[in-house]
Amino acid sequence: MAKKEHLDLLKQGADIWNLWRKQNPNIIPDLSAANLSGMDLRNYDLSKCNLKEANLTQAKLWKANLKEANLTRAKLCFAELTHSDLSSAIFTQANMRMAEFENAVLKKTDLSHSDLWNTKFKFADLSQAILTKAELSYADFWNANLYETILYNANLTNAKFSYANLGEAILYNANLCEAILCNADLTNANLSRIQALGTDFTASVLTGACLEDWSINSETKLDNISCKYVYLKTDKQDRIPKVGEFGTGEFTRWFQTIDLNFPTGIDWSAFYFSFKELKVRHKNENLSLQAIENKNGSEFVIRLEGSAEADKLAVIKSQLEALYQTKIQEIETQYQTEIKAKKTLISKFKTDLEYQRQANTNLLEIVKTMAERGTTNKTEINANNVGFIQSGNGTVSNFSQNIGQNSDEITKIISSLRDLAQEFPDSKREEAMVHLDDLQEDISKPEKRKPERIKTRIVALLTIAGTIAGVIAGVTDFSNNVLELANKLNIPIEFSQSQQPTQQLPPSTLN
Repeated sequence: MAKKEHLDLLKQGADIWNLWRKQNPNIIPDLSAANLSGMDLRNYDLSKCNLKEANLTQAKLWKANLKEANLTRAKLCFAELTHSDLSSAIFTQANMRMAEFENAVLKKTDLSHSDLWNTKFKFADLSQAILTKAELSYADFWNANLYETILYNANLTNAKFSYANLGEAILYNANLCEAILCNADLTNANLSRIQALGTDFTASVLTGACLEDWSINSETKLDNISCKYVYLKTDKQDRIPKVGEFGTGEFTRWFQTIDLNFPTGIDWSAFYFSFKELKVRHKNENLSLQAIENKNGSEFVIRLEGSAEADKLAVIKSQLEALYQTKIQEIETQYQTEIKAKKTLISKFKTDLEYQRQANTNLLEIVKTMAERGTTNKTEINANNVGFIQSGNGTVSNFSQNIGQNSDEITKIISSLRDLAQEFPDSKREEAMVHLDDLQEDISKPEKRKPERIKTRIVALLTIAGTIAGVIAGVTDFSNNVLELANKLNIPIEFSQSQQPTQQLPPSTLN
């Protein structure tokens, strides 16, 4: 809160105030939060004053001395500070919209986070000033001195910097879209990550500037640039050109851009292959991806950079758009082909599954019949007759003799059955293995070599095959081997006349 005696002195005019200041150099006037709006403070000595949160809206401060004054969060909207001295003053978070600082001295002044929208700084000295994150859109810096000024993360959209000195200035991550920098001096300036869409750099000086990840577009004007070399990385890394200097117009060619609009979304795979092919076609144009902008939901803008003449870039853009559409069509065609193939395969699976299920039903009936009747004659089971065999009523003779004569073949068949059973579901595989072990033991040991006992094993194996006939492709081979084994053991199988097949089953399509 301002001190009353200080306010009273202030209101007595510049002469009395300045005399008091001169006689009391060690007193720091406290004018904090004072309402000084519209007050005439021309030629006042306000150096080092505490003007925190003071209201100086529309105040007249021509040629005022505000050196090292503290105006944190002060209001200076429409204030007139022409030819004033604000060196090393603090204006952090101050509101100075549309104020006038023409020919003012703001050397080393702290204006960070302040609102300076549409403020006038013509011919002002802002060298080494701090404007970090300041709002400076539409501000006018015509012919101003901003040497080594810090404009980090500042909003400079539509600002005017014509003929301004921005040498060694730090504009890292600043927004300069639509700004005007005609004839500006940006020697050794740090322009890393600036947004310069539609920015006018006509006839500006960019020698030694750092352009790491700067964002420009086809609307950015780079005509008649004066530039010997630039850096694409901070700390003077990645110099372009690597040796020598840019020739006439070479800088402009190097940083030409192409904007590609995708209003309804983008197929990233199609774009990737299109751009890859385009780079091969134009390997001398140094094409690179500069930026990807998501505008409204599905709308994208992809910005490419290249070192080619504007008319050639237009051709490159047309080629890329054509390549992209071609890739889109190829991907769509491939997709439809794959979908069709999958549908065909699914249809074949369904057909085969239906046949296998029918075979399963018939085979179960066969097994039941075999369990109830004896065996006389023999036949082979395959995809054309599976499901229609049944056991006969004949007697088994010369059983042991047949085993001896066919011992090697019987062993091979049992081994084959073991291999085929590996494809069965776990529970059925284990069950089949148990019966095969028992069958091999019955055959190898004379005391267990009884026809009815072995027949039971044969029927059990066919039963297992019947329960999975519509699921596993190798069941038919397994069943045929079981029947071949029965034949070698002189336990033949015959067709039942009442169950002759009415149609043939197709070969399995599951293999």
